[in-house]
Amino acid sequence: MEKYTRPEKPVLSPVNQEQQIHVKNRKRVDVTGVKKIESFDSETFLLHTTLGMLMIRGSQLQLNNLNVNEEIVHISGKVNEFIYVDESEPPAEKGFLGRLFS
Repeated sequence: MEKYTRPEKPVLSPVNQEQQIHVKNRKRVDVTGVKKIESFDSETFLLHTTLGMLMIRGSQLQLNNLNVNEEIVHISGKVNEFIYVDESEPPAEKGFLGRLFS
């Protein structure tokens, strides 16, 4: 009789890993796939996620819960925007005012 061995977890690249963002009434945010919290304060959270760097901006933001094992972060406060920061993109060219004051 062969001994049963549990199959190893597949190693997923960031491209095919899943991430979910749940927002409830702009007052509570649950984010899955969080690898690390780079920084946070009451106006900005910068999260390293399976899909890249995610910036969450708002006011009175608070970290309610961080579950490292399940890679879940719970944030409360007024949420204004979500931005994925793509580090591979070249910087945007300066607009008219940027060139004027250079």
